[in-house]
Order: sequence, then structure tokens, then C-alpha cells
Amino acid sequence: MCRRVGHHWLAFVLIVAGVLLSGGCSGESLSEELVEAQQRLRTVASGSAAGQELGVIDDAVDPRELSHFELLNGRNTLRLGGSRLARAVGVLEFLENYIINVPPTAEFISLHEVGTSRVATNFLYADSGTEGDQRRAFERRVLGDAGGALLNGLPASSDPQLLHDAFFEAFEECGQQSPWPGAQLFETTYGRTHDYWPDHVERDFGLSYWEYKELIHECARYAANYPTLDAAVRDELLAPQRAHFAQEVLDGIDNGLPTVEVPPEYQDEVDDLRANGW
Repeated sequence: MCRRVGHHWLAFVLIVAGVLLSGGCSGESLSEELVEAQQRLRTVASGSAAGQELGVIDDAVDPRELSHFELLNGRNTLRLGGSRLARAVGVLEFLENYIINVPPTAEFISLHEVGTSRVATNFLYADSGTEGDQRRAFERRVLGDAGGALLNGLPASSDPQLLHDAFFEAFEECGQQSPWPGAQLFETTYGRTHDYWPDHVERDFGLSYWEYKELIHECARYAANYPTLDAAVRDELLAPQRAHFAQEVLDGIDNGLPTVEVPPEYQDEVDDLRANGW
């Protein structure tokens, strides 16, 4: 295991540079995906990834000063990595390439990401008239149906333990390489995983709740690639839940009431989903 150091991000930059030059703790260089995740986390550690570019958040507020209640409710959900990613790539790609790859044993992550992203849609597209209302209604419907699929339970893979182990191995690896290697990314209670108690994060790990949620977000995105699994094995393990998510989303779009229109920017993706699934 790599030697742990303090949480200051400048120290982490030096550590990552040393790991890359020396070939890493295991004798292998860090993967491109892990390097990218750590670069984004260094941006978080510097306090510059707050999402103010939308012009709908108070620029004067440092997200590291916000309580967990302020971050998980209302306009400040726009500052969270999940809602930023959903805005950047659109909700369908957000689901396809991230959320629906998270194993059921890590549903505390996917439920949080989907839920806060859905809340964030309340504060978007306000000045774009009917077109904005159409997009907001569509995105809320899709995210709501995805959340329903999570809450109602996903079908089991052919080897759920392998899927769980591969995800959490990568998840923890990412945390150990981060600016906060001592932060505990999850706990297990009565066989269920969940994140650390919000009120104790800063006290126990020396980082703000916003930084903690960004750490979980970036490491979960990395882990959802399953870097330790062969791609064919990964795809076979994920196939049941990917098919289930696709059906839930399509049923919501096609049969949900009230009906929602598919915005033009999403039409090609929806057509592809109908033809090929996820």
C-alpha cells in the first residue's frame, strides 16, 4: 500500500507525479481513467469546481462552507458532480455510461447522483420558455424513472459478488490515490453499504462535505469502468441491469402520464435506445 500523507492537495500533486514516474505502488502506471479522476479531484481540492458557470449560483459562496442539507436540497445541488455531469453530457449519456453500471450493492451512490441531479433540473432552463420547459420535463421524467428502477430493485447479475468486489476494489483504490487518502468512502452496516455520517466527515477526515461527495462521485465514475475486469466479463455481468434500466426509461417516455415530448437534442439517443437498448 502507498504511504499515506496529509490531505493538502499540493502534497498530493507531488505524490501522483512520483507514482507516475516510479510505476505506481503495484509496479504499474496509473490508468488513464484514474489519472483523469485524480485531476478532477485536484480541481475540487483547490475549490474551483463549484459550477458557478451557469450563472444561477451565488459566486461568493464557497461550496466547502455549505452544510450537507444545503448541498442536497435546492439550488446548491447544481454544485454537485452528478448534476454537473448530467448537464454536460445529457441525462441519457449520464445514465448509460455511469449510473446503470453501478452495482446494486452501491445503490447509495447511484440514488444520490440521480436524486440530486433531478432536483437540480428545477433550477435550469428557466429563461428558455417552452423549449426549456420541454427539456426540464423530459429530464425529470427520465431521472425519475431511473430512480424508480433503483428503488424497486435491479435484476441480479450472473455473479453479483464479482461485480461488487470489482467495483469496490477500484472505488477504494481511487480514494487512496486522492488528495484525501484517509477518507472512508463507505461503511457497511447489516450487510448494506452507505456513505459516512455527514456530520462526522469534516471532524474525522479533514475535508468538507462537498469535497467528500465529490470524492465519492469521481471515484464511483472511475469504478464504474471496472478496470480489473475483462470487458466481455464486465458487459455480461452488467447486461441484466442495463436492459432493465433501458426498459424502465422507455416505458416512462412512451407510456408515462402526463406524456412528455422528446426534445430534439435527445431524439437520436432515444431512437438508438429503442433500437439497440443499453
